[in-house]
Amino acid sequence: MATDPGEHRSLDDLLQAHAFQEQPNDQRANNHVPVHWLRIDLQVPQELIGSTAWMQVSPAVIWEAHLHEADGTVQRAGLSLPLNQQTHQGLPAHFKLRLSTSQVRLYLKISSALPELTQVSLTSEREMKLDLRQDALLQGLFGGASVLMVMLALINWLTTRQPIHRGFATYIASFFLCNMILNGYVTTWLLPNSPRLSASLAVVGFTLLMAQTILFSIQIMELHQRLPRLATLLKGAAYLSLAMSVLSLELTWISPLSRVLWMAHLLIGLLLLGVSLQQALALRNSLGWVVFASYLLFTVFEKTPLLSMIGLIPMYPGVVDVPKIGLLIQLLLTHLQLVLRLQNQQRLKDQADAARLETQHERDQRQGLLQFLGMFGHEVRTPLAIIDATTQSLEMLPGADGPETLHRHQRIRAAVERLTRLSHEALSRERLEACSWTPELRPVHWPYLLKSILLLQGVRVSHGGLNPQSSLSLPWSVSGTEGRLELHGFDDPPSLLADVNMLQIAINNLLDNARKYADPGSTVTMSVTSSGSDVRLQVCSQGPALSAEERDRMFDKYWRRDEHRNVAGAGLGLPLVRQVARAHKGMAEVSSQHNRWTCFSIVFPTNAS
Repeated sequence: MATDPGEHRSLDDLLQAHAFQEQPNDQRANNHVPVHWLRIDLQVPQELIGSTAWMQVSPAVIWEAHLHEADGTVQRAGLSLPLNQQTHQGLPAHFKLRLSTSQVRLYLKISSALPELTQVSLTSEREMKLDLRQDALLQGLFGGASVLMVMLALINWLTTRQPIHRGFATYIASFFLCNMILNGYVTTWLLPNSPRLSASLAVVGFTLLMAQTILFSIQIMELHQRLPRLATLLKGAAYLSLAMSVLSLELTWISPLSRVLWMAHLLIGLLLLGVSLQQALALRNSLGWVVFASYLLFTVFEKTPLLSMIGLIPMYPGVVDVPKIGLLIQLLLTHLQLVLRLQNQQRLKDQADAARLETQHERDQRQGLLQFLGMFGHEVRTPLAIIDATTQSLEMLPGADGPETLHRHQRIRAAVERLTRLSHEALSRERLEACSWTPELRPVHWPYLLKSILLLQGVRVSHGGLNPQSSLSLPWSVSGTEGRLELHGFDDPPSLLADVNMLQIAINNLLDNARKYADPGSTVTMSVTSSGSDVRLQVCSQGPALSAEERDRMFDKYWRRDEHRNVAGAGLGLPLVRQVARAHKGMAEVSSQHNRWTCFSIVFPTNAS
């Protein structure tokens, strides 16, 4: 052993001179990772000569570390050795030094896949004991917290059966397993004589951790619903990392594979941090910010060894334990996030239950109203028929043709017709809105339909007057002023299968709107046309043009134009027209032209069934 600090000899010279002792027979086989030699020269102050110091080599992810002293003593440590077979048990590796002279030369052989993470430091015996206690406390806290969180996650999963809790448990378990492997516990307890397998398991454990980090992040941030393409790419990266771990079975791949995986882990972590920030800004709720905080703190802590490896931050002895602190913080924040998620889900469930009860209550009320209206319509039909028949009898009495008497009789019959129409429309409206009215499709008899509609609109025409050879123009009150109602296309109307009662309700609503909202004294047109595949019923009136927004909302329930607020109405007529059209598998449309014509159309397919 070259002990003179002033002597400079190459490693080959030392090997040829057999300066190093042969390693014991139980020394583990090389794991095909880079081997680095460090020569360490210590200048010992006079007051410390004869004392004892400790050399600390970190991090613990070192396969083998051998310290050669001047007297030929070799101290051994590293992941490939069980803890109980190392010269001095400790995490990271500790070597005891005897400072016997003012100048001490040491040779340190390090076998590590990531030599950039290696740091050598000296400490006193007292400080070493404190470090070991601190490390034992940190390991206990990490292990205890991991086991507790896994149990809580499993209990939540068994209770709720939600996959996210199972994913959380798997995520924590993968972290705990990776920590057990990289700190030598698996080698000590399970594989004391299999260093090659221990080396491969270290890579497999890390790839499993990286894959579970990705998969759990996809769950916790709901990327499948919000960013499906990114979720697919991340899932592919997770499976690719697991597949790459197979290369670790051939030990020559361990070193390059470890470098690739650590850098990929850094990039994926930064990507997930950016995604969590984007979602927090988009959602703007406590849930999103808790997720971002957990990823931020975890990334700051967990990426510390990587940042020290590439030289962005200085290396220090406890750098390898910093990720455990970050993980504990992330576990607590993630557990808080899952609690908030459960609360939100319970609140949504309560709201859904309340809405379901309200819907059922409204359905029951509507059913009761339908029963009442049906009973009312049945009960009032007979007295109204008696009144109408009596009025007709009175009209046949001598002297009943006088102007005043005739006018009185007409008012009575008009009131009877109005009551009959109101009771019929009320029942029909409720049945339509409750979707309990299935249309009975029959060939439409246009003269009968028109006569019924015109009677309800206060226009009396003879039966023959509804089959003109040209357009029919009738006097009609529009906005309280005498106007005109023109009929087009009814001299030779197309054949149509429809429910006449529904059709009558829809057309009456369109005509009522035209009567109330058209320009005073203007002309309203009603036409029927056929295009082969459908039949179009259209009512057009003159008035202010509709904007695009008004056309979009025209068939919304309860919506009315601002300038029509003083006109009687509830905003239910046009929604009812649309319901009639949909019941016939057709559609309701509105168009507005700049020449002040607004047209409402009901389009019926000719093949509706």
